[in-house]
Amino acid sequence: GGAVQYEGLLRKKKEEHGMFEDPYKMVCVCRLQENVLRVRLTHNGELVGIEEKYDLAEWHVMMRLDKPDRFSLMKGAVPASDNSNVVSFRSDKKSEAAEWMEALQAAEEEVGGGEAPPGKKAPSRAAAAPAKGVLKPGAAAPPAAGVGIVFKEGHSDEGPCLMVKSLAPGGAAESSGQIDVGDVLCKVDGKDVKTTARASELILGPRGSPITLTLRRFDHDEEQYQRFTVAMLRGITATLGK
Repeated sequence: GGAVQYEGLLRKKKEEHGMFEDPYKMVCVCRLQENVLRVRLTHNGELVGIEEKYDLAEWHVMMRLDKPDRFSLMKGAVPASDNSNVVSFRSDKKSEAAEWMEALQAAEEEVGGGEAPPGKKAPSRAAAAPAKGVLKPGAAAPPAAGVGIVFKEGHSDEGPCLMVKSLAPGGAAESSGQIDVGDVLCKVDGKDVKTTARASELILGPRGSPITLTLRRFDHDEEQYQRFTVAMLRGITATLGK
């Protein structure tokens, strides 16, 4: 076979799992080779079953903004009602999940994964400027970067909302010094956001590109919510030289 682009252990999500069963207990030996992710299940350390293959010309990589140690692959443009065209993986190390994502996205770009299926909007990372700095149709962007915020869906006086659950140490949001856990996200670059899916769609983009978040926080002195806006660069800490 061709050169191995990345390999390691991942946990594959079992879609049909019992109520008290860990859906991610299946450890797989995974190898990305010639832009195909090859997955073999293990049982007690032995390889079992047949090798599953996910060709990145057909399967698209999806990041999880809320859970950086996980990612999914989806075949086609929309998830099927039974999730039969989505496979999810978890890495025991977040850093390794990021490396998998980078390798998978590079492979997807190589096979032309930056082009959207007909009639579908291109994923935001593909719509962004390509790595070479020259815009060409269907060109894919460098691996997407965020601002280091984990959100959770909640409810506020205005209905469903997204709240800051945690900040990644050293991430753009934490480095800005302006965002706290519990803040409510209102807009990303002027667009309303109410769900984690929408947030990841808008927040993820080329590393170093500018992004503006509008948040609100309850001001106890004023006894009302105050809105504020924070401008950052994706994936880049606000203060350099630390």
